[in-house]
Amino acid sequence: MFRVCSNIEIGKFKFDYINEVENTSSWKNLTDTATIKLPRKLVTKDNQLLQDVVKKGDKVVIKLGYDDKLEQVFTGYIAYIKATIPVEIKLEDEMFMLKQKSVKPT
Repeated sequence: MFRVCSNIEIGKFKFDYINEVENTSSWKNLTDTATIKLPRKLVTKDNQLLQDVVKKGDKVVIKLGYDDKLEQVFTGYIAYIKATIPVEIKLEDEMFMLKQKSVKPT
């Protein structure tokens, strides 16, 4: 019997549990995306809610696997946080950083 394992890093926070994770990769969109759903009452060691501590642009690394054999499946940044139940964090890959810069025609 396989045991599902996860390791999520958001900024300086690390945890090994999630409600749900979805990863989408497509060459048509040019941007890989992921969605993490976390318990709403997830607190840090300082008794702060996680959704109050993390912010748009924080780096995220998602590792998933079985029986402690984890593989990195996504690296990117927080695009936005939906304060629903459970908390939904939308992520984008390195393309997120490119989208933050404006280009002026010359």
